[in-house]
Parts: sequence; structure tokens; C-alpha cells
Amino acid sequence: MSTKIQSPTQHTPMEAYQHQVHHHCESGAVANLFTSYGLPLSEEMVFGIGAGLYFAHVTFLKTMGAPTTTFRFFPGQVFKTAAKTLGVQCTVRTYKDAQKGMNDLDALLAEQKPAGLFTNMLHLAYLPDIFKFEFSAHNVVVYGKDGEDYLVSDSIIEFPVKISRDALAKARFGKGFLGSKGRMYHVTDFNPKVSLAAAIRTGIRKMCKRMLSKVYPWGGLRGMRRLAKGIGKYPQKFSEAQVAFYLTNIVRMQEIVGTGGSGFRLIYARFLEEAAAKLDNPELKQLAEELRAIAADWRNFALKAGKTAKTKDEAMRSGCAQLSDMLAAIADKEEQLYLKLLKTV
Repeated sequence: MSTKIQSPTQHTPMEAYQHQVHHHCESGAVANLFTSYGLPLSEEMVFGIGAGLYFAHVTFLKTMGAPTTTFRFFPGQVFKTAAKTLGVQCTVRTYKDAQKGMNDLDALLAEQKPAGLFTNMLHLAYLPDIFKFEFSAHNVVVYGKDGEDYLVSDSIIEFPVKISRDALAKARFGKGFLGSKGRMYHVTDFNPKVSLAAAIRTGIRKMCKRMLSKVYPWGGLRGMRRLAKGIGKYPQKFSEAQVAFYLTNIVRMQEIVGTGGSGFRLIYARFLEEAAAKLDNPELKQLAEELRAIAADWRNFALKAGKTAKTKDEAMRSGCAQLSDMLAAIADKEEQLYLKLLKTV
């Protein structure tokens, strides 16, 4: 199966740029960017082909003072994997000099070429306060200028917004965790014979093998089970205040930052439904329903973790033991799902 695309020289004029709201910044920005260049894809298709679903709990890497927990693959990799799998050639640049980075953006816009940018959410004035924290890998698309202001398509915001040159430069070149160094990317060419069916299968296989891999003790299902055991030991290893802090941070990373554990699984379930139609494979639709049930398990885990963080003494010890069992059960269900997915494709 192939998908009809147009030449990258025939990309959408900026005045016709179509802003679409999505659930996650990177897969949403890439979907909007690829669509603007003539390759219309849903956010779910980008996320699935980009093998975005993942899990990692890295104790030696701290985020906001707690071990880093992530439910998607590393920032920038969904774009990189989706582009490579689809045969989309892109130019990606980082900068030491902010002025050079802004001038290069202006040059692209002058050629009517939208660009994807990594930005620091803390410095994006248009974002609601709940989203303003130090994170320098928030993806947006800049598709034009209005005078000295830039036209920004941020896929988690309902409407396109404007931002000044100084504000955008500050957001692009902000310091902190995952400092982006002004990272900018745009499309330069397509594979005119791209097979969407082949790309779907490749993306599914890549995600499943990554989750099932036993190479890294902190990644995939191995990392999930490692965290499950760790939570069971929290009351013996840490003070009650530290346990509460760690549990709260897991919930924050799961359900608030980047849509998190249950949210990403719902995105992937919709991808499987779309893939089922594209591949004429009803088994994928059934597996999508199984993944939705697992997403509900993750949500229950988050609710239990939030409640346990507010307890003390025996209630906290009992809560951590239950959380350990819940997470181990989720890992078992996901393992069976990934094995069936691999067999299906």
C-alpha cells in the first residue's frame, strides 16, 4: 500500500497552513509539519510509525529531584524514527549562536517553508501556567511571520499564536534539562513510493522489540518490573516524605507531563485501530481494545499512588505493596500484548 504525496517543492502555502490540535507535542508537531509539506498523517500514525511508546525508570538521572520516569521514547526520536521509516529526508540543526539560529529560521520562512522547533516551555508566554516548567524539548511548528512576530502552531493549543522574536529566541535557547540548543528541523524531500503499510509494520516491530528487550535494566518491561520491586521497598529505604515525593513524581510524569502513561497508551490504541483499517487486519483492532484496558490499569495505578502519597505508617507500607503488585501485573499484561503484536505483524 502506498500513500499519495506531493513534491516537497509543492508544500502548503503559509496562508493555507492547517493548524491541528493534538494530544502530544512531538507527534502532533510532526503530523502538522509533514501534512504541511504534502504528507498527511494523523498524530496517532506518526506516534505509531515513530515507535513512540516506551517505559523507562532511570534512578541515576534526576528530573525535578526524583528518578526520571518516562512513558515515551526519548525526545526527538519519534520524529527521527518516523522520518527514517517513511523515507522523509529532513534537515536538523542545532546552534551555538542564537542570532544564527533565528536568522536561519527567518530564511526558511522567507522560502515559505514551515519549521519544527524545540522550545523551553517555561518561556512560552502563551501557555497556561500548569504547563510552565523547565522542559526544553517542547515541539512547535513556526509557519510564518506577522511583522516582527512569529506565527506558531503549538499542537496542544487550540489556535495558532504569535510570539515576539526575543521571546521565541529565549524559548529556543533556554538553559536547563534537555537544553535544545535551538534545535530546528524541516522537510527537504520525500520518498515518492513510500509504503505506509510497510512503515506501520516496521514501527510496530520496533516498539515491541524495544519494550521486550532485556539489554537495559531501566528500560522497557524490565524497567517496569524493576520499578515495581523498588516501590515495594520504598518504605524501608526512604522517609515517608521521600516516599510521598517519589510517588507524586511518578504520577506527575505519568499523567501530566507529555500526556504520560495512560495517555500514550490511548494514542497507541488509536494508532492500532487506524493500522487495522490500513492493513485490513481485524486482530489489530482487538489488540487496541486490550491496550485501552491496560491504559485504565495505569490510570488506577496513578490514582492509588496519589492516595498512598498522602498516607503514613502502615497505610503507606500497605499502599506501596499494593502498587508494586499493580505495576507487576501491568507489566505482565503489556508483555503478552507485545508478543501478540509481533506475531500479528
